[in-house]
Amino acid sequence: MKISNLISKEALRIAVSVLSPYIPELNAPSLVAALKEYNATSPQMATVERPLTYAETAALLKLSRPTIMKLAAEGKIRRIAGFGNSVRFDPASVRRFLGQEVAP
Repeated sequence: MKISNLISKEALRIAVSVLSPYIPELNAPSLVAALKEYNATSPQMATVERPLTYAETAALLKLSRPTIMKLAAEGKIRRIAGFGNSVRFDPASVRRFLGQEVAP
């Protein structure tokens, strides 16, 4: 990743000026190097999946909307309340359900 291309020179200058009282030897190139090293050695952050709609859940599970509602009522897949009347489903619970399902 090109960290130096993602951070403006002004932002680097401000970061160095804020941190220099605590790290007197800090300069822009050493800050960029430290960020690159941190990025290379730190575990990658988990991405957050967006909740699935009824249609997406039904398509993944190859089931009808009433069956999806029944699975949610039984607690086999987790519902997430949306805004207003909308309902979403937890992608991890849908994947778990897929993994537990026994083929006919």
